[in-house]
Amino acid sequence: MKFTGLLVLLAVIFAAIMWHRKAAPARMDAKQGKTLAQGSTAASKALAGRPATPADLDAFLLPYKSKLDSTLRAAVQISFAKMAIDNPTTSKLGGSAYWPKHKAEPVDQDGQPLFLLMQLRLDQVPELPDFPRTGLLQIFIQQTEFYGANFGKNLDINSLAEQRYFKVVHWAELDDEFKVLPARRSERLPHQPAQPYQMQFTKQSEHISIGDFRIDEIFDGRSYIDSLEEYAHQHGVSEDSLTDLLGDALDGSGHKLGGYPYFTQEDPRSAEGMELLLQLDSDDSVNMMWGDVGVANFFIAPEDLKRGDFSRVAYSWDCH
Repeated sequence: MKFTGLLVLLAVIFAAIMWHRKAAPARMDAKQGKTLAQGSTAASKALAGRPATPADLDAFLLPYKSKLDSTLRAAVQISFAKMAIDNPTTSKLGGSAYWPKHKAEPVDQDGQPLFLLMQLRLDQVPELPDFPRTGLLQIFIQQTEFYGANFGKNLDINSLAEQRYFKVVHWAELDDEFKVLPARRSERLPHQPAQPYQMQFTKQSEHISIGDFRIDEIFDGRSYIDSLEEYAHQHGVSEDSLTDLLGDALDGSGHKLGGYPYFTQEDPRSAEGMELLLQLDSDDSVNMMWGDVGVANFFIAPEDLKRGDFSRVAYSWDCH
């Protein structure tokens, strides 16, 4: 009987311990749930507020207007028109390419022929500071997994300028005796290299873009996101709507020469030294698609641009 009583007592103690272990997490979960709920409410309040208006954006940017205006620079917007008849000496996307008669044809580091991405007849382009005014600027790329971009182990700007599977060429003068590199088809490139599209140009000016690595300098070195968040909270404005307005104002997307770049991910530059030479965006109207609706950027050092030296152009693209 004594032994049986002892077993009963032990069973009661064991049951009590198990109940306590089960109850403790339940109480903890309830407490955490309350904390999460409070955090969710705080987050909702942070995002709540009336929709921002253009006047709100102006008011937000007013303290930084002089710094923002100091970034204003010229750029040339590029649009395209389908060409029924190709022309190897004009400004265009894809198609056949001009090439000096006695020069070796452009190949990658493995000796494989490259495809013409685009060429610029510089005397057709509106004048831009430091851009050459004569000759032809051409960019060739290879049909690799990364469209010829040098996405190796290192993605720093110097590595991106190693022209292994792409080439940037500038002919200061066009030779009357030239050959035509015929257009070739490919389904592994961001554009349709066999179909040329004539380039058309419009000069414009633009402020620094929201994706440029220097954007926080405008906001006194503070993250523009933190500055925007603080303003939204103080003025009862929705952060999301104010962010959208700022993004539209400093967008930077599209096809262009010069100006400031657009990115779907982030700026590959981390220090001064390279500026935007050319940007080509995804565009259904010309069957151009950089990965998943991405964008391609070509950067050059200003001193190289002044000299007409295109041997160190950095090529990068990113996508969603």
